[in-house]
Formats: sequence, structure tokens, C-alpha cells
Amino acid sequence: MAKVSGRSVGPPGRRRRLPIGFQAIRGEFATFGAGDRHGAIAASIGPDRELRKAYETLLARAQDQSASSIRSARDSVAVALSRSVWTMLACLLVALAIGAAVSFWLARSIALPVHRLAARFSDAPF
Repeated sequence: MAKVSGRSVGPPGRRRRLPIGFQAIRGEFATFGAGDRHGAIAASIGPDRELRKAYETLLARAQDQSASSIRSARDSVAVALSRSVWTMLACLLVALAIGAAVSFWLARSIALPVHRLAARFSDAPF
């Protein structure tokens, strides 16, 4: 935990209250939002500057950590997608092989009796 101007600033990933610094930062935004640009600049250069810089550093670290987490999740999803595609292709090939075997068996079970019957009729005198 870092100390800035006698105030504690916690590491990223931990919820830490920054009551004085946060109020100062909100005051800067409110001043800027009200149209007082010079007042906002003066407030940002004031006594809470070190605390605001520490807060900005913590925010930058949190943003980097979030971006890293997003990259990791994206890579994980890409790996899972690739694995799923290969699994689906393997299942498709197995299904096609089973379908071909069943169709061959079915065609053969119909064609052989018809062929025998045709052979009997061709030999029989009319």
C-alpha cells in the first residue's frame, strides 16, 4: 500500500476507499463540467495532485489488468472454438461412415432378394 500525502492508496484489484482523493477528483470534474476550465486546472494542480496521480496510476494498472484478462478470455474462447470445430468434424465423419455402412447394408438386403427373384423368373418357362 502506498502513502501519498499522508493518505493510503491500495493496489489494483482491491477495493479501497479513497474518500478525500475521490472527492477532489469529482470536484475537478464538476468544476470542468460547469465550464470553469481554469478552476479545474487550478484544482488539479493543487494539494491533491499526488493523490490524483496515484489514483490515475491505479486506474491505468486496472485497465491493463482488464485488457490482459480480455485477451486471455479471447484466446481461451478461440481454443475452445477450434476444439469444438474439430470435434464436430470428427462426429460428422463418423456419422457419414455409419450412414454409408447402413445404406450399403440396406441396399444389399433389398438388391440380393430382388436379384434372386429375377433369376428365378428368367429361368422359369411361361
